[in-house]
Amino acid sequence: MNLFEKFKNRLNILSSSPDLSREFTSTSRVNKRVYQILNTNIKTLNTYYKYYNDIYNNIGTDHHQKYKVCRDLRVYSDDITDSEISIRANMLLKIGTVFPDQSSFLKTLFIFTLGLRSNYNLLSGSQYLIDSLPDRVLSNFDEYLRILLTSDNISLSNPSYGVFVFYSDPQLLDLYLDIYNSDEMEFNEFMKNEIDNQYEIVKKRIRSLQSSAIKIEALLFSLFRVVLELDSTTLIYEELVDQFMNLVSDKLRVLDSDNFTRILSYQPGELQVFKDFLISFDVNEREEFVKCIKLNVTPQVAAVASDVEEETSVELEELDTVVHEGHNVTTTTSSRRGQNRFKRFLVKKSQIDGVCKCAIPGCNIIGEQYLIASHILPWQKSTAQEKVDPNNGLLLCPNHDLLFDIRAFSFDSDGRIMISDKLNDQNIKAFGLNRDIVLDLSEQKSKYMSKHKNAMINGKWE
Repeated sequence: MNLFEKFKNRLNILSSSPDLSREFTSTSRVNKRVYQILNTNIKTLNTYYKYYNDIYNNIGTDHHQKYKVCRDLRVYSDDITDSEISIRANMLLKIGTVFPDQSSFLKTLFIFTLGLRSNYNLLSGSQYLIDSLPDRVLSNFDEYLRILLTSDNISLSNPSYGVFVFYSDPQLLDLYLDIYNSDEMEFNEFMKNEIDNQYEIVKKRIRSLQSSAIKIEALLFSLFRVVLELDSTTLIYEELVDQFMNLVSDKLRVLDSDNFTRILSYQPGELQVFKDFLISFDVNEREEFVKCIKLNVTPQVAAVASDVEEETSVELEELDTVVHEGHNVTTTTSSRRGQNRFKRFLVKKSQIDGVCKCAIPGCNIIGEQYLIASHILPWQKSTAQEKVDPNNGLLLCPNHDLLFDIRAFSFDSDGRIMISDKLNDQNIKAFGLNRDIVLDLSEQKSKYMSKHKNAMINGKWE
């Protein structure tokens, strides 16, 4: 089957299974939205301000959802001594005072920024798309978004729309992106003539998401890229705010702010008001805002969702190695969410002059279609982050992938090959191995390889 047939076949499989259909169309389940902070009950981030304002003013405080939302955004805690929560809550109350309009664009931007350091894993979800979308989609994303924001009749041929619709099924999203990357003209014709309004399961997914919410998700993703462009080495707060505001101003100009005032309100002059608001922060509030917009922290710290110590950092220029959660997804076969993106990460890091080859020195198998993204620490032994960490992988040809998987060979801390007794000299030669092979291992990759080596020596995983 070609890509187009595979795409339609996948849609038919999802349509024919009630369980898979529910999984695909759902918006309330984990990993069914890029931004879990938006769900079927909360249409915009501004509702979060209203929820906290209600709690603060003791309005409808028996509403369990309000407390859950505010805890997840980390502006409310049962522990009244939690100073960081108190600081964030005060910042949230202030933005609501400065921009009282429920659908304010700048209030949405600010609450989204707070969300980068919350239990909503916005940082990971955003970077997940950055890493997985083809360069052509990323470079043209704002143009696609501008069309999306101005149109009532939206086609799935618009990637700023389609990626959020198909995000809930990893196989479908990968096929969607592969078709786009192969031939844009054929992609447009295929989506418009054979997919748009042709499949009830897709229409149900769109109804569940709601078109206005999809537009906001696409806008938030575009705004996240503003945060990515910040110079993380800037030490003076006022300079960082200037840089942030200039990038937001450029974004408004590119998108043409008039285009999205139908879903979020914005008036000329509000940008200066927003800047004054940020400059007015006290020392603690400034520190919290900087933590939110500087990406020299791991996704785990940014999401406050793990026990990783804060001194673990990722430099801005190393963001292509930031890891995102991999999950098993129940389908007719056990699909791995993130597996195809994991391979893309490895291909991106391994390419020399646009070509990638098997990682084993001396092996001349070339071309990503002939290579396998092999985990060093196996998928079933890895945490969600480790499953899609490029440092936990090697691009190997099928033969070497099989041998590595059964631990017929490994590498020591210096990258020298270690060959187990499973292979005799004849097989070592037949598989293109020799005892002089040395692999260039980074410090991060060596940590994973150490576990693989120990498993080979001990005959089992610890």
